[in-house]
Amino acid sequence: MVDANVFFKPDFAVVVAKMHFAVYREGARMYTVIQREGGGIGQIEALGAVPKGQECYGLLGIATLQSTKCLIVVSEASFIGTLKEAKIFRVEKCDFLPFTSPLSPTDTHQIALLRHIINSKSFYFSYTYDLTHSLQRISTFSDLQKSQHSVLRADPRFFWNLHMAQDLITNGAFDPVLILISGFVQSECAQFEGHEVEYTLISRRDRRRAGVRFHTRGLDAEGNSANFVETEQIVLVHQNSKFVAASFVQVRGSIPLRWHQKPNLKWAPQGVVSGSTQENLKSAEKHFTEAISCYGEISLINLIDKTGNQAVLGSALQTLIQSLKHPKVHLTWFDFHHECRALHWENLSHLVREVDSSLGQYGFFECSLDANADWGEEVIISLQGGVFRTNCMDCLDRTNVVQSVFARNILHRQLYALGIAGRPSGEAFQPFPEPLEFCFRSFWANNADVISYLYAGTGALKVDFTRTGKRTKLGALEDGQNSIQRYFINNFYDGGRKNAIDAFLGHLNPRSPPYRHFPLLRLLLILALGLALAHTAGKATGQSWTAYFLGLGLGCLMLQKVLAVNGRSLVDRPVLDT
Repeated sequence: MVDANVFFKPDFAVVVAKMHFAVYREGARMYTVIQREGGGIGQIEALGAVPKGQECYGLLGIATLQSTKCLIVVSEASFIGTLKEAKIFRVEKCDFLPFTSPLSPTDTHQIALLRHIINSKSFYFSYTYDLTHSLQRISTFSDLQKSQHSVLRADPRFFWNLHMAQDLITNGAFDPVLILISGFVQSECAQFEGHEVEYTLISRRDRRRAGVRFHTRGLDAEGNSANFVETEQIVLVHQNSKFVAASFVQVRGSIPLRWHQKPNLKWAPQGVVSGSTQENLKSAEKHFTEAISCYGEISLINLIDKTGNQAVLGSALQTLIQSLKHPKVHLTWFDFHHECRALHWENLSHLVREVDSSLGQYGFFECSLDANADWGEEVIISLQGGVFRTNCMDCLDRTNVVQSVFARNILHRQLYALGIAGRPSGEAFQPFPEPLEFCFRSFWANNADVISYLYAGTGALKVDFTRTGKRTKLGALEDGQNSIQRYFINNFYDGGRKNAIDAFLGHLNPRSPPYRHFPLLRLLLILALGLALAHTAGKATGQSWTAYFLGLGLGCLMLQKVLAVNGRSLVDRPVLDT
């Protein structure tokens, strides 16, 4: 078990001088100097004693505000676990050091947006392991990539602070830059039957079409997908003088069409395919071309309903895949709600059987590594040749359940290949020995909650099944509570949440005034006024209670019509409302 109280002394320190910032690693001869006026960045050799500075874990980067810039320093981080000897940390707190002062109100507002993203506790880094890459990609680096600094070879899809670190990188100040992924990491050792297995789960969120639930759907013109997440399961065992590791990668991403589902006060706004057939084909071609180059063959697992509005999107996806006619892109449409209705979750075994040949064909990555060797020096045993790309409407609840089922199937195969378990039965829910079973369930449930929180604003639904193996009444009640919370967050707070993401990624113009919107207050005022008018109409209709309630009902119907027509203008909308 990882001890949350384990503390590792920060590797860096920052000196705040009148004219510059100086950042150095303990014991290093070179330090990075950032001029507070002009913003010049350089490397200087320490000729004498370096003034004692504020301890920190490294730099997130430099943020451009309306009237100045500020250096963002990771001041607090917690130890999460290890991959072999590589320590993994989560960012807990950042300090913002302005180049000039005082700050304007807009500067303060922009810093608040950045703090909101950092306070999500979803950023992870390691000094000696590149979390932006899967183990297979690390093990297949070219000689050129191996010779590069880790900052230069990091996968730009998952390097979340790349924009703010760009000036430092351009000027060669690589050393203090932390490579942050956004998502989820958990790692623990499980001992059973005389074996010790290090089990790790890593989810990396793509930064290129990052956003929030209803405001960010589908593909953009460049083929980037909303809520695209690469999730990697790694098992590591020590055998003789070597480590043997096995990795399995899955991805999730919004339905690969140009579509939107804008919030408008309705419980489930209608999903609409946007753009022409040709535009959709171009976006999909770009999306799958990149996916195939990264992962090999692609098996799409579509979990949305085959009835209602979801069926319209599903049929459009079927037509698109048929039009693409790509031999490495395959589609399976499994109506999760229909197949698992009335709590028949065992029917997920039907899906596992349907894709069993692909599970076997794609396989998983396996390698061995000398105990004293560094990551990147592995001997490759087998490669993963394809990936499952799973989606539902949000790519959260149903998606996470199915991904955990696939991960369970492959983990049994991995343990068998590593020689620490018997031949898998092929059952969808074949258990592991304790405590690996506990680790597996808790990791995937925690992963579901974090990814859901980042996209939808609440923990995941259906997570009781992932955590316990069965649906419970308490879990159903928690799902209802989360659904109601999502409704209010998605309608009245998500504009601000997306602004914070866009500010962090550098999409918002820092010279623009702060965006302020109070849709919930406006809606409450409209409701109060509408109900008052309905009450007045009821009283004016007549003196009897029947007449009063008739008039009140007519007034409420008119109010409902007004809200239905104007709902889009009453929700919290971001600056970049695309």
